[in-house]
Amino acid sequence: MTEFQNNKRILIFSDQSYLFEANEKVRELTGEGYQCEVVSMPVSSNKAEQILAQQPLGSMVWIYSEEDSAQAIEYVARNVGFSKNEIWINKSSEQNTRVFCSQCHHINEISIPEMFECESCQIKLDPSNHYSIYHKSYLAYPIIN
Repeated sequence: MTEFQNNKRILIFSDQSYLFEANEKVRELTGEGYQCEVVSMPVSSNKAEQILAQQPLGSMVWIYSEEDSAQAIEYVARNVGFSKNEIWINKSSEQNTRVFCSQCHHINEISIPEMFECESCQIKLDPSNHYSIYHKSYLAYPIIN
């Protein structure tokens, strides 16, 4: 990465299904004084690494994609030197929240953040606001009666 730009540059990776949404965001951000560039996905890891390595310090990376592709770009961005605070992944299309059981570590998907039963071990759980980067989901604690 090259010279510092005070977070006024945003590199947006987007696959075709999110392109309209990404372009709408570019119009909005450009009006606020940001410089934006959209990279159409799919893109190879080597190409993503090349593009990311050329970004000035202070740039941000936004990803509009399905989870697997988004994680791949996030991984490359982190390896190039972007911090987790400089990377944002669009989650607006996700209707369910990923929550993992603190007992069996099964990942459940819930639509409302309230008490639920684990699909794997059937224990009653309460989702928390503790996010696990490793599991890419929120932690749920058992409810003790």
